[in-house]
Amino acid sequence: MHAAPFAFHAARDLKDALEVLDMSPGAAVLAGGLSLIPELRSRRRRAALLVDINNVPGLGGVTALAGRPGGPRPMLRIGCTARQADVLAVAARHPGHAMLAAALRTMGTALVRQRGTLAGAVAQAAPELQMSALCSVLDIRVTVRRAADTHDRAARELYAEAGTGPGELVTAVEVPGCRSGEGWAFLRAGRRTFGAHLGGVAVRLDLHPDGRCRGARIAPFVAGHDGAALAEAGASLCSGPVDIHAVRRAADLAARTVRTRSDALASADYRRHLVRVLVHRALVQAVDRTRGPSGEVVS
Repeated sequence: MHAAPFAFHAARDLKDALEVLDMSPGAAVLAGGLSLIPELRSRRRRAALLVDINNVPGLGGVTALAGRPGGPRPMLRIGCTARQADVLAVAARHPGHAMLAAALRTMGTALVRQRGTLAGAVAQAAPELQMSALCSVLDIRVTVRRAADTHDRAARELYAEAGTGPGELVTAVEVPGCRSGEGWAFLRAGRRTFGAHLGGVAVRLDLHPDGRCRGARIAPFVAGHDGAALAEAGASLCSGPVDIHAVRRAADLAARTVRTRSDALASADYRRHLVRVLVHRALVQAVDRTRGPSGEVVS
């Protein structure tokens, strides 16, 4: 099937792009196009106008800002036309962004990552995909611009609102990393490396030197769930040391509180069981990453 007829505009600069989007509420933004083009061709989505921002200057690039012990977390500021492969190359060089690098390696193939943009994956706001859990666990923020104003907001808000609104453009994404000593894990389960997945989970863990938990974020990405962190499961770890009993209790709570649905790939019950298994494994990995060579927690 071919896409329905649409007009095309190649934006010269950011002001031009925003003005055209403001005047055309039904317009769609073309950057990577990995989700947009298939939707247009299948006619699951129609757009009267396509605004191409690929040649707009100043919207690409990935900037790494270093954190410091006890201070701000390390940060990546990512332009909206920066490709996932470019973000992965930068994240892989910075230990504080190892979680983002691990997640990006599960997003399609190397060829797909050469074309897809990270900002597009966030703006798409698909709750069953990897970025939904990362937004919850890492507190990712976005810069959203319109012709009339600019504002920063938590990326999680896009998921609550099913993506950006008419005339809005995500121009930058800020991804905090993990501080030295924080534990993390990112796990995905599927029938093959590339393709539809069954689900996954992201975890960030901060421990006191005595092994007690300062804070924990646990967020699954699975069909039926909105990608939000499971507050009850995370809070259960803060009542004492994170031992095998605490890990098992948190995994059970995650399975009871996660929302899942059945589809052609798996039943809702299977996905709840999958979340229990993945949360258990992810917490074990996260705890291991908080420990130094001596086996003591790194503070």
